[in-house]
Amino acid sequence: MIYYRKVMRYKLYYLEEILSFPFLAKCTAKRVISPLQVGDEIDVTGLAPIEECNREMFVVMIPWGKDGLGMPLFQLGRQMP
Repeated sequence: MIYYRKVMRYKLYYLEEILSFPFLAKCTAKRVISPLQVGDEIDVTGLAPIEECNREMFVVMIPWGKDGLGMPLFQLGRQMP
């Protein structure tokens, strides 16, 4: 478990370096645990806290309610301007 957390932390550091926030994304896959529908456009505002990534890669935050919502990166596709 400790090894997994280290790997996850390094992946998040890597994503933090290569992604530029905020950016516009489009939902590309439906998941039963997500309120997004395929085709929904959302603003990605940053990375999710590392504690939220222990079981699944919920790496990006979107505006949702007052606190925001962590989303799996694979569910989103970046919109090009």
